[in-house]
Amino acid sequence: MSEMNGPHGAAGDRRRLFDFIALTARLREIERANNATAERKESVAEHSWHLAMVSWILHAEFEREAGQRLDLTKMLKLCLMHDLAERRGERGRGGAGRRGR
Repeated sequence: MSEMNGPHGAAGDRRRLFDFIALTARLREIERANNATAERKESVAEHSWHLAMVSWILHAEFEREAGQRLDLTKMLKLCLMHDLAERRGERGRGGAGRRGR
């Protein structure tokens, strides 16, 4: 199949990947309701990155607490993906936007 076949070939798959990467880059522009510091709000990207970092660092402790093995890859994916709805200004729970708070 030719790469010139639009959304149904390799070029289309690659386009969707780049579109998704661009969407995630825009998470830096969306502010959350909580502050990163006393002077500024935290972005969705900062929040997701920090949650992933904490989960990675505390993974062994979480396993100990849960009394079972936990899939670190799945945990990190959930941390990084859980706020993607906020890209559209949605809150994820309840649908209220977070911009302008």
